[in-house]
Amino acid sequence: MVTAVVNLWYRWGLKAGLSTADQGLFSGANFAFNILLARWLTPAEYGAFAVAFSIFLFMSGFYNALLLEPMSVLGPANHRYHLKQYLGCLIWIHGGITLGLAVLLLIGTRLFSLFAAQSPIISALFGLGIALPFILFLWFFRRAFYIEHDPMGALSGSLLYGSLLIIGLIILKTLHMISLITAFLLMGLVSMIASGILFFRLKPNFINSYVMVNAGLKVVFRENWHYGRWVVGTTFVYWLSGNVYYIFIAGFLGFEETGALRALQNFVLPLTQVMTALGLLLLPWVSGRFANEGLDSLKRDVPKITTLITGLAVAYFFGVSILGEPLIRLLYDGKYSAFIWLLPYLAAAPLISALGSGCQLGLKAVQAPWAIFIAYCVSAAVTVSLGAVFVHLWGLKGAAIGGLFSLGSQFPVIVWYWKRMANKKTDEIPI
Repeated sequence: MVTAVVNLWYRWGLKAGLSTADQGLFSGANFAFNILLARWLTPAEYGAFAVAFSIFLFMSGFYNALLLEPMSVLGPANHRYHLKQYLGCLIWIHGGITLGLAVLLLIGTRLFSLFAAQSPIISALFGLGIALPFILFLWFFRRAFYIEHDPMGALSGSLLYGSLLIIGLIILKTLHMISLITAFLLMGLVSMIASGILFFRLKPNFINSYVMVNAGLKVVFRENWHYGRWVVGTTFVYWLSGNVYYIFIAGFLGFEETGALRALQNFVLPLTQVMTALGLLLLPWVSGRFANEGLDSLKRDVPKITTLITGLAVAYFFGVSILGEPLIRLLYDGKYSAFIWLLPYLAAAPLISALGSGCQLGLKAVQAPWAIFIAYCVSAAVTVSLGAVFVHLWGLKGAAIGGLFSLGSQFPVIVWYWKRMANKKTDEIPI
């Protein structure tokens, strides 16, 4: 009995370590990429990059809602006996979604250029429109390895992606070719290369998948939509609750201040990525546990998950508060030193998110994304009503305080809905 428990903890400890290493490599590469861009681009150009990337996160949220999150929840629960064919089906869906998003973005960029042809964001959005399908393809394959409980596969893709990304950026700098458009094109190119390697390692049944999956391609998409429709709504209100601050700052203060906020935010993103890594690993697991063992297993798991993630967030907050200032001066060569006072406000944001992390995973596992949608609606309402006013009155400090208010408003809603679910019986939960 003791040996079995030790082996179980060893296996999950190893997988958690590999998952954290994967997300650490992926986020570390993007962190270094952003640091170098912030050093080598002007503050206004980097601000335009931040706004374009915020738009990318908005659009990728729809991709996550219709593909990635349903895959993590429904794959282990409904398709665990034919995962290769299921993943092949999802590749077809990936192509349709990303092509549609890219075309919409390029058309919107062209229309916007008619009114603001000299804005630096035009070239950034154009590069993003071309790169978007390839960037998201890498997201798909990295997530797919978690469905098979194989974070090592995702780790290999992150290692290749990170190496090529930094080497490519250094080459662009050497050739004096760094710009907003080449930055996004580089991300797309290295994502395409890493995706190709992961495709052959994962071996999804791509060619005949639409026939071989029991449900069929149309029904798989319908299944994803049934789960993801609430997540689609959540995508919009989630973006309104947080990333819209970049738009507010660009509109009220300009691209230079937007670049400063993003430059400081870079030091908080590693923690956010680690939390994401744990979520990627744990969501298929808790979904499978709920499908096999019922609600009682989630009641035991949710507090443990919350404690783990909150503990990491507390440690990171104090680490950033102590070491953030010298690191910012060193990595940015003094470029954003005047904004160091923002860092504690920004570091507190993921700490607030961590408090509701376990409850969010529980709600996703019982397939109740509508509850998370409602929580983000509350948060978005706070952002739109108070956040814009705070930015207008107090500038960057107002954005930081508004962000904390937004996160703080969603936390009690998520906890309340989870407690309502936890008080039900397994057969009372509509799936």
